[in-house]
Amino acid sequence: MFSYVFMKILESRPRSYDRAMDKASRGRVKQMKEDVAAEVPNGSRVLEIGCGTGELAAMCIARGSTVQGFDASPAMVEVARQRIEEEGLADKMTVEQIGVDGMDSLLNATYDAVVSTLVFSELSDDERRYALKNARRVLKPGGICVIARSEEHTSELQSH
Repeated sequence: MFSYVFMKILESRPRSYDRAMDKASRGRVKQMKEDVAAEVPNGSRVLEIGCGTGELAAMCIARGSTVQGFDASPAMVEVARQRIEEEGLADKMTVEQIGVDGMDSLLNATYDAVVSTLVFSELSDDERRYALKNARRVLKPGGICVIARSEEHTSELQSH
């Protein structure tokens, strides 16, 4: 859907990232996020890998979930924190600046759902395996992991 370089250019402008991605994709990225959010059971405790500006998190919150998000980009985390403040989401969302390599600090069996959009397209094979291993570890029994990559449509991984 998008080239890595194009996405990096958009990420360098985090305040306009969502709007630019929506325009460049003709609404497909926003629809992808809406599709991912729709897969999350209402009222879930959600972990978002690569939360960016918090757009997907806000969609999950609108469905009654609470979200803990993280992103490696300090600029994206700052925009997500501004969104939390502006939209009054402080009781429903937290965000921190870490990469997937920091997932080992997350507690086991804590989340009903783990979600991510586009981030896995930017990870190496080793990083993807590490993130998926930790996603499974932090999911509660029966939890769901929904990941959307730019090369693929939404795929789902059930945890037992």
